[in-house]
Amino acid sequence: MSRGRAASRTTRTSGVAQSSLPDDSIARGDPVNEERRLLGERLRMLRVRRRLGLADVALGTGLSRSFIAMLEAGDSDVSVSRLLRIADFYGVWISDLVGSVGPSVEIVPAAEAKRLPVDEGGSVLLLSKQPVRNLQPFLVRLAPGAAIDGGLSHSGEEFIHCVAGTAQLEILDTVHILEMGDTASFPGRLPHTYRNAATAEVVLIGASARVG
Repeated sequence: MSRGRAASRTTRTSGVAQSSLPDDSIARGDPVNEERRLLGERLRMLRVRRRLGLADVALGTGLSRSFIAMLEAGDSDVSVSRLLRIADFYGVWISDLVGSVGPSVEIVPAAEAKRLPVDEGGSVLLLSKQPVRNLQPFLVRLAPGAAIDGGLSHSGEEFIHCVAGTAQLEILDTVHILEMGDTASFPGRLPHTYRNAATAEVVLIGASARVG
């Protein structure tokens, strides 16, 4: 007769009871979970070193206290726009949060470039893994109809070069058209969006630079 609650199944090996639930060590070995954990540790370290509470970070970034807590615990993904807001609040680069320190001359194989989570149809690859430099190069790919928006904004300067296709660069209320070979530069603090309204893939290469 059912009691309304499923009993936990166990298996026994050499007389030792073992739960049939998934092994938590497997989850910890997942590269995605490991990246979340490392990001969370770095965010918590930055906050604690500055003697800030979760509410302080939430107020300074415009993000919720619960979301900041989930990030620090490694329990949530984060979009590019939100990661920019957090990095800007702490006065660091995105690569300070997700990169690693390497040699003076850095070669980043294509397969090792850090991919940031963006909306479907787009991708952002960080082309440097070193957090100690004043330049953060990146590569953007946009399928037809895709965009990277969400109010991208950060300190310093930004430049973008159109390698392929025709891109729309939206800054505030103005739309700029970038044809293949065109380059734009602007203050990173201005909210901006990269969009592909054409029928062919757009490829952009750019960099954000610290000022001062």
